[in-house]
This record gives sequence, C-alpha cells and structure tokens, in this order.
Amino acid sequence: MTSAGSPEDRSSWSSGTWPLIRKGASAAVDELARLGAAALAGEYHSVVARAAAARADALGLPFLCSSAVLDNLTEQPTEWVARLAPAQSHSWQIYADFLLGAGYRRIAVATEPSVYWASGARILRDYLSRRGGTVIEIDMRALAPAAVCDELAGNRATAVLLLVGHPEPAVSIVMSVRRDQRLAGIMIGAPAGQPEFPTWPALLGDDSAAIPFLRYLPERLSPLGIRAETALRERLVH
Repeated sequence: MTSAGSPEDRSSWSSGTWPLIRKGASAAVDELARLGAAALAGEYHSVVARAAAARADALGLPFLCSSAVLDNLTEQPTEWVARLAPAQSHSWQIYADFLLGAGYRRIAVATEPSVYWASGARILRDYLSRRGGTVIEIDMRALAPAAVCDELAGNRATAVLLLVGHPEPAVSIVMSVRRDQRLAGIMIGAPAGQPEFPTWPALLGDDSAAIPFLRYLPERLSPLGIRAETALRERLVH
C-alpha cells in the first residue's frame, strides 16, 4: 500500500511538471507491482491519479484512490479502479448552483492548461449556460495576473473562479482583483479548494477571506458520519 504527498506538497506543482509527475506515477505503480503489492491506495491529485489508474488497470492491480475527482479516471470502465471522493461533475455542479442562487450570471474562469482545469471549466460552462449563465474563459498563459483585471472589467464579470495553481498564479490574481476599484463588487471563488491550504491566509492576509470553495468534509458530520469515523479510527488503530 502506498500514498502520495499531502495537499501542501502538491500545491507547488506547476503545469510544466505534470508530464514528469505522470510518468513517475506510472513508474511507481510498476515498481510496487514488481515488489508484490496486492493493492494500491493513495491520496493523489486527479491528474496523477489518472496516470496511476491507467497503469494499475493495465496490470490488473487493484487501486483505491481516496481524493481524485476526475469523472474519467480511466478511459473505459474497469473493475480494478475505485475511488472514495465524489466525481468532479457532481461537486462542481453544486458549486454552479451556489453561484446561480447567489445571483452571479456572468462568471469568468481564470484557467491554466490541465485536464483537471479543462474538465472543471467544461462542467461549469455546460451547466451554467443551460440555466442562463455565461462563462468567460481567461487563459492565464496569455495574461499576467494584473492584466486579468482588465479582462474582468471589460467583460462585466460578476464573479471570477480560480482554476489555477496555488500559490501562483492564484495568490497574485486575488491580490490584483482585491486592489482594483473597478472590481469592488466582484466575487472571487475557488471550487478546487485552494483556500484550504495553510499558506493561503499567510500569503494573502485579509484578502484571503470571503472566497467560497468546495471542501471534502462539512463543518459537522452527520450521526452516520460520526459512526463511520469512529469505526474507521478504531480499525486503523488496531
């Protein structure tokens, strides 16, 4: 059994490192299979999990992924790969409903190249457009964080979502938007959960607040959740 690094470890990965990371994930699955692993489990970023899942499927090695949310972890249905987290389409549609319920109709998404961000942008665009919303995509490869403000103002966006890496360019985008008087009423959102990183408030201070995001756990577990947590802790301890 193996696991990848914590969310904090993943926060510094840039889009340019993804090919190496995917290759490393596949190689790790090969090595663990060679060592006789009966099954794999891990806390993987979705992009890494996809590479690991594809290799595990090819080898017939059971793989339980605890956090990856991409709808298509494998190219085709398989009995070798399972996950615990809800699919991205489920969670991000809930986030889209939140935006619509709060009155946001012109929504910009600041994006970077990644299968995860592209999938998220597509889910939001398809879901919101069918319900009267408009999604404006801003390619962060072409713009500096400060230039995002001109795009937001020019497109009359009422919300901007951070579909980008942490700490950069997410932190710089937030700082630029917060300081632009033209955007005083705009809502900044982070469906991928960047504000959960401990470094978020440290880097942004007061600017880190009031940025809605999706999280894995509610503030309080239901009675069923409490029983499941207790049972799981007892099994892990013993």
